[in-house]
Amino acid sequence: LEGGAFRGLEKLQSLHMHRCRLAALPHDIFHKLYSLQFLYLQENQLHFLQDDLFSDLINLSQLFLHGNRIRTLSENVFRGLVNLDRLLLHDNRVRQVNRRAFRDLGHLTMLFLFNNSLAELPGQAMRDMDSIQFLRLNGNPWACGCEARPLWDFFRSNRISSSELVCASPSRSEEAH
Repeated sequence: LEGGAFRGLEKLQSLHMHRCRLAALPHDIFHKLYSLQFLYLQENQLHFLQDDLFSDLINLSQLFLHGNRIRTLSENVFRGLVNLDRLLLHDNRVRQVNRRAFRDLGHLTMLFLFNNSLAELPGQAMRDMDSIQFLRLNGNPWACGCEARPLWDFFRSNRISSSELVCASPSRSEEAH
């Protein structure tokens, strides 16, 4: 894909680019797509999402990124997505989420991060999502030591629908010592 592939399509509302074997996206691919509401990027081969990739998509409500190979979510990866309602990131390789990655997602109601490589999730990242109602985090190798306390505190203070989390570490024998 070329950087200006969608130039002039300011009124475009839905963009389907799933199963296109995309390995990378030009930094300005979504430039000025202010009307876009639905973006389907699932089941590609994306490894990385650069900062501000989605920053012009102020009206985006649904972003589908599941089934890729994404490893990290940086501080500014979702900057500008102030109206995002649904974010699907399951079936990736996410192992690190910056504590400020979700800071613009105050309207997000659904986040799917299941079947990734997450051992922990920063409490600050969760607190930035005021409207979250549906959260799926199962299928990750959760570390349930002291580092998990912010996540458990988040669950205690918020009434949301969530999947069951299974701890991968510490093992029961480690807990006894």
